[in-house]
Amino acid sequence: MILFLYVILYILIAFLIIQNQLLLAFLAVLLFTYYRSALWLIPLGFLIDGYFSAFFAVPVFSIASILWYVVSEFLKPRLRGYAA
Repeated sequence: MILFLYVILYILIAFLIIQNQLLLAFLAVLLFTYYRSALWLIPLGFLIDGYFSAFFAVPVFSIASILWYVVSEFLKPRLRGYAA
C-alpha cells in the first residue's frame, strides 16, 4: 500500500471511532497494524480520549492502544511466519 493510503486509513480509523462504528474501526485497525506499526495508533488513542473528555475518568482508548501495541508487536512475527 502507498503511504497516502495509510494516511487515509489512519483518518478513517479516527472517523469510525468518533462515529461509534467500532466494529469497522477494529477491522481497519487490524488492517493498519498488519502493514504498519501499531505505534502510530497510540497518539490517535490519546486524541480520541481527548475528544471524548475521557481524561477525567478512565482513558479507555489510550490504554487500549498501548495494550494493542504490545500485543501486536508480540504477535506480528508469528503471523508473518518469521518466528521459528
